Amino acid sequence: NSPHPIVIHDGKMILDANRAALKASGLKTKAELIGKGILELVHPDDRPKAKNRMKQMLKESAPLVSEEFRILSFTGEEHTVI
Repeated sequence: NSPHPIVIHDGKMILDANRAALKASGLKTKAELIGKGILELVHPDDRPKAKNRMKQMLKESAPLVSEEFRILSFTGEEHTVI
């Protein structure tokens, strides 16, 4: 029920997402979103930062401080998320 987009992924693909993430993606159903590459949603300019963050999280096996990223929906809309 969070108003913030939350995506569960395995580092490569989306496994689950909340309603806010589905809305931000521009897709209609979870089935359309699940299985897509996690970086497909990240704005191209923010992808290097997102990749480094995922590597750091795996290396440290601990949650990281929240950081802003831009999402580029499949309909072309840009959203800033934490």
